[in-house]
Order: sequence, then structure tokens, then C-alpha cells
Amino acid sequence: MRFFMQRAAASSFRMMGKPFIKEVNGWPLDFVGYVGVLRHDENDLQANSLELNAYMKAYYYSFPWSSRVNTRLGFGAGISLAQRIPYVEMRDQVHRGRSTSKVLNYLDPTIDISVGDLLGARTLKDTYLGFGVSHRSGIFGSSRYLGNVNGGSNYIYSYLEWQM
Repeated sequence: MRFFMQRAAASSFRMMGKPFIKEVNGWPLDFVGYVGVLRHDENDLQANSLELNAYMKAYYYSFPWSSRVNTRLGFGAGISLAQRIPYVEMRDQVHRGRSTSKVLNYLDPTIDISVGDLLGARTLKDTYLGFGVSHRSGIFGSSRYLGNVNGGSNYIYSYLEWQM
């Protein structure tokens, strides 16, 4: 079980993950499933709200420097359900005259490093510090299931992840 925590400018995230596949066909590639809640602090522009995200994420981790500092490149894809459409999303879509939806595609590209390797502490080997982008989108209006929404939102964030 993995625990994931992040804080962005106007949101905070709590994610739980479960590894599904480790070292696919002997390659340095793992798959982890995540489910979590993001809280949007809308700074009094509209009522605060929650967002539920569920996605599968692939991690690649074999870089030339990995024997010194383990580095992971991740890419997650799944679904996002917002209690209320986030303010930045609503503002941008209204400005463009486009529709919005509470249900959108979710993407989560990340890069992180092992805190244990960085500090030389074996007990923190499976603790990662990283950066990512939380991306909700309607896939360029190509999905009727997602309401043919052409647009979405991005939140750049930092995070700390550890195994429980």
C-alpha cells in the first residue's frame, strides 16, 4: 500500500495506491493503481469542492544514474469526478464559450527521486519526492461519454510518497 500527499497552490491531495505489476516482463516498469481525493480551495471565488480521481500509473525507473539515486518517470491515466467544476476550469471554458463536465479524463505525469538515496538513509529508500501535473480534460471534445468537452485544467504540484 502506498500513501501519496501533495499540496498545490489551491488544492490538496490524498491518494492511496496499490502496486499491481512489478517489473513487467523483467523490464524496469511497474504499474500502480491509485484512488484519491483532491480538495479545491477556491479562495472565495466559488464554494470549495472535492474531486475524486482513479487511475492506473506506469513507472519507468532505469536511468544511467539509478544505481546512485533512484529516479522514476511516471504516467497515469484514468477518470476524474468533480463535486463542482473547479473555478479555473469553469472560467477558461466560459471564456471560450465551451461546455464543462464534472466527469473528465485524468492524466498524471510525474518525475520523482528516492529521498533515501538522496540523503543516504536506507529507511527512506521507498520514500519519493517529486513533481507532477494533475490534468483533467475532455480529450479535445472527442468523447461523448465526457460530454464532448474541449478543455480542462492543469495543476502543477510537488509531492511526497511513501509506503505504509
